[in-house]
Amino acid sequence: MTDTTTQATNDNSTTALPVKRRAYTIKEVCRDYDISAATIYRMRDRGLIRIIKIGGASRILDEDLVKLEKGVA
Repeated sequence: MTDTTTQATNDNSTTALPVKRRAYTIKEVCRDYDISAATIYRMRDRGLIRIIKIGGASRILDEDLVKLEKGVA
């Protein structure tokens, strides 16, 4: 049996690095931070985060979440 991991590293191919996400759905933020959607909208109303629309879908920017976590927002 051939080790495909070894083959992949020996054929000079590049490995794709994970892409850092720039925006998250409201549902994802609710799940990850264990908060309600109402809390997210209150944070938006207080200017702590922005909710943007991308093709009609609401997204929360990663940079806002980072600021919120650091207490900068």
